[in-house]
Amino acid sequence: MQKFILSILRNKKLMKYLVMAVIIVLIELGSFQLIYLVFSNYYLATILSFAIGVILNWIGGRILVFGKSSHRASKEFGMVLAASLGGVLIQVIVVHISVAILLLYPIIGKILSIGFSFFWNYFFRSRIIYK
Repeated sequence: MQKFILSILRNKKLMKYLVMAVIIVLIELGSFQLIYLVFSNYYLATILSFAIGVILNWIGGRILVFGKSSHRASKEFGMVLAASLGGVLIQVIVVHISVAILLLYPIIGKILSIGFSFFWNYFFRSRIIYK
């Protein structure tokens, strides 16, 4: 287990992606709160903050972590969006299992789900989009 953790920590792209992801999550949460305060609609805030997060994730990943892919920019963005939607699905499943089956507090499930979706997004992007 220790070797596995050390190999993850030595992966420079993964660490860059982690830092970028933390910053984008904070921006997404902040934009959610701001949009909710302005429009008093959490559905709108959820959708718009998710869109902001996906766009920033694509731009940040392209500039800071992976570089340009061999795909056209529109196709690359579509693939990032697909990976992000897959990540959301993973989060819903993990939270459901955590709460309904494991009887954990929802926030614990959410934290676990973020971890699972983080690795899903990173590996999808590094192995499929930016291979």
